[in-house]
Amino acid sequence: MNFFELAPPLAVERLQASALGSFARPYLDYLYEQGYKKDTIRRYFGCISHFAFWATPWRFDLSDLSKLANRFVSEHLPQCRCGDTVMRRWVDQKAALTGCSKIPRHLR
Repeated sequence: MNFFELAPPLAVERLQASALGSFARPYLDYLYEQGYKKDTIRRYFGCISHFAFWATPWRFDLSDLSKLANRFVSEHLPQCRCGDTVMRRWVDQKAALTGCSKIPRHLR
């Protein structure tokens, strides 16, 4: 399933331009293969896109993901003003970003 075709173009653009760009498709495919529902995968797509957009100025790599994700959830989300189209629910954000660290290394 190609979730990039189902997502809003701006979310796709932001994600592909970030450090998570090459990792996003294998991550979403992995979620699908693990039996996650399409709606959950779409939400997680929105979550990682929002995170990727916010984190782009830091030019992080995947080894920094956990630390930066915690900062995003605790500092950015409570005062987020990124617009109406981004995912803000910290529960979804935390699940989506935590899930990234559980992906098998060969998919990263």
